[in-house]
Amino acid sequence: NNQSRTKTLLPIIRNIIIAVFAALFGLVLLSELGINVTPLLAGAGVIGVAVGFGAQSFVKDFLSGFTIILEDIVRVGDVVNLGGASGSVEKITLRKIQLRDFAGTVYTIPYSEIKTIQNLTKDFSFYVMDISIAYDTPIDKVIDVLRQVDEDMRKDEAFSFMIIEP
Repeated sequence: NNQSRTKTLLPIIRNIIIAVFAALFGLVLLSELGINVTPLLAGAGVIGVAVGFGAQSFVKDFLSGFTIILEDIVRVGDVVNLGGASGSVEKITLRKIQLRDFAGTVYTIPYSEIKTIQNLTKDFSFYVMDISIAYDTPIDKVIDVLRQVDEDMRKDEAFSFMIIEP
């Protein structure tokens, strides 16, 4: 679904572009005010190396997230199991995934903590229904009624887009 892929990628791309433009704007502004930005850039390089050593898990999260997003493993709206939590993906950044479980709890999981990803809705899904019927009800009648419910739901605009197959 291209819409969910777009919903996943646009906020990430927007944040990257804003950060780059903010940094460039700041440097140009300082330069126009007569401040020599060359020492700032050199200092930023040294600080970047120091921060790089201290931020190994951040870099690991970033690289893992980039790979997961690039390979289109998870999208916003998918139902997944990862990092010991299950739920619907609400937000994806380059460093973490935010899930909401079916009780309403929100989980924020850094990519470095994810060892296995189970995507329950990637181009395929089942919905298991527990339907109670009386013992003396003919099974063929129940199957006919369920097929009719399926047909009615497929015709209803509120549900038809969610149903892949009978």
